[in-house]
Amino acid sequence: MTDFPTYYMNSLIIAVLTTVLTVVVVTPMAYALVRSRLPGMMLMVRAMLFAYMFPALLMAIPIYIFLVKIGWDDTHLSLILTHSTFTMPLGVWLMWGFFKNFPFEVEESAFIDGCSRLRAIYRIIMPLTLPGVLTVVLFAFVLSWADYVFSLILITSDELKTLPYGLASIDDAYDANWGELMAGSTMICVPLLLLFAFLSKYFIRGLSMGAVKS
Repeated sequence: MTDFPTYYMNSLIIAVLTTVLTVVVVTPMAYALVRSRLPGMMLMVRAMLFAYMFPALLMAIPIYIFLVKIGWDDTHLSLILTHSTFTMPLGVWLMWGFFKNFPFEVEESAFIDGCSRLRAIYRIIMPLTLPGVLTVVLFAFVLSWADYVFSLILITSDELKTLPYGLASIDDAYDANWGELMAGSTMICVPLLLLFAFLSKYFIRGLSMGAVKS
């Protein structure tokens, strides 16, 4: 027998927290890259996209060694931070494309009314760039939800396993319950299907609106 509900809840918690952390960090970062006049900002944006040319597994061992040294291995926090390191660069690039086309006169009007910059970002700018935000949400959730490799490397406790890792452990067992395995594999797809069903139009719009020429 396997603790399927625990695996499912672990994956859901990690994916949701990774998504929230990504959106909260990516939005002001992309905003700063667009609004800042400091030299080298454009190079930083291109470097973030260039980083995706390399496979994530190149960072697996360094990340594992670092987390072991600080005592954060075999925790949900280790997976949340690891997933975020891969969702944030592309998230910044996507949101940067949105902010390049954003009418900042709206923000300046909010400043006149006494709104702070941080409040303007989360109360005014984010709602107006909703397709971009939802694109980042969808991307971050899918990457975190479907991760198997980093879960395998960082998690050792059975009660902390994510759903892909937990199902793989069923497959490795001699007395594998194939009905449970197939049901679990199907359940992995359910959140993704629901997300794409409700957010697909925003996702397509987000990719097209964010694809600006630098």
